[in-house]
Amino acid sequence: MKESTRTKKVAKLIQKELSYIFQQDSKHLFGNMLITITDAKISPDFSEARIYLSFFPDNIQEKALEVLATEGKQIRKLLGMRVGKQLRIVPHLNYFLDTVSQEAQKMDALLNSLHIPPPTEEDPEVYGEEEKY
Repeated sequence: MKESTRTKKVAKLIQKELSYIFQQDSKHLFGNMLITITDAKISPDFSEARIYLSFFPDNIQEKALEVLATEGKQIRKLLGMRVGKQLRIVPHLNYFLDTVSQEAQKMDALLNSLHIPPPTEEDPEVYGEEEKY
């Protein structure tokens, strides 16, 4: 399903405002942990939002997700105070762990571990010659 322009704008607004909330208003909940909102997706009726998060240090991400689960209503309330003039409905927030960077590191390690021999003169595709059958 294609996202509308309005849906994209609201998702970016929520991403921006939640970033501010995590950095400023909720510092007491997370301490020195760095939380990055990598993406936000919102349902077409604006009632649900999927928030993708990345944490640093990543060894305490489970603890951070627990804090988000217990303090979710408070964070939604803070979001409502920040976007109340722009949105009629403050969406229900669902948090997900973004593992894209971890997967990219695994792929880099896998590619770096491959042993690819250098091309030789007999390889026709390297030197622009085509094989004739």
